[in-house]
Amino acid sequence: MKKLKLFGRVLWRSCVDPGYYKDIIKVRASFSLKFLFVFALLFSLVATIQYAVAFVAFLPKMPEYLTMVQEKGMALYPKDLVVTITDGVVSTNAKEPYAIDLPFALPVDGDKKPEHLVVIDTKATPEAFDTYQSFVVVGKSTLYYRDDKGYKFYPLKDIKGKTVINKAFYDEWAGKVVPYLSWVPTVVYVVGIVGLLLLPVVLTVGRVVGYLVVLLILTIFSLAMAKIFRKKFSYPVLYRLGMHAITVPVLATYFLQFFGISVPFLFPLIFVAWMGVVLRGKI
Repeated sequence: MKKLKLFGRVLWRSCVDPGYYKDIIKVRASFSLKFLFVFALLFSLVATIQYAVAFVAFLPKMPEYLTMVQEKGMALYPKDLVVTITDGVVSTNAKEPYAIDLPFALPVDGDKKPEHLVVIDTKATPEAFDTYQSFVVVGKSTLYYRDDKGYKFYPLKDIKGKTVINKAFYDEWAGKVVPYLSWVPTVVYVVGIVGLLLLPVVLTVGRVVGYLVVLLILTIFSLAMAKIFRKKFSYPVLYRLGMHAITVPVLATYFLQFFGISVPFLFPLIFVAWMGVVLRGKI
């Protein structure tokens, strides 16, 4: 409890008391590193709690969700659609473009959320992909699929001979997959529990490394300001001070993002401004 109170006091003074930074110079560098580690750990614990709440809230819905996936998945393929792939070239018996809609809505960010699971258009051009609003577009000899940066392609030239995909073909393969859905709850439980155990460690290490790397650059600005204010501090000393000063932009941007506010370059601007206040003071 005493150590937690000490951390709280150090955090508070690091954020509001420029004069406190002259005391930081007098202590060992390990003190600042431990402080930064605990600071990152607290943020990681908050993220882990959010993950745990979402995980627990999902568990009661999982059986219903799996049943829906099974039922709608089996009924997904159109009864009359026949797709033929002959030596990597696609043809269909349907009027194109032919769309297979998503069986249920998916939480996809962005203004243009895909409405279709698959669109088949053997006359498709890459320039027209966005107009299809589909996760997958099947062209004459290429399969295109959506990712965060647009569409990627997979050539079908390696499919030799003749392959006919119809309702019977789909039902056969779907029937082989459905039994494995019974393993999903077990996998979800294991992954969820392991995630809860590992997430704080992974996030904490990632945050600390991230802070230290960012400080390598931000300390250059601190060094420039030290010269402007005629303070004879070396780069290593300013780097240590930055381990405390970085808490200000981290907290500020976190709370702003919580309310949906995002400002470009706000993080470095706040850091530089606060370090300017610190270096201008009696340190």
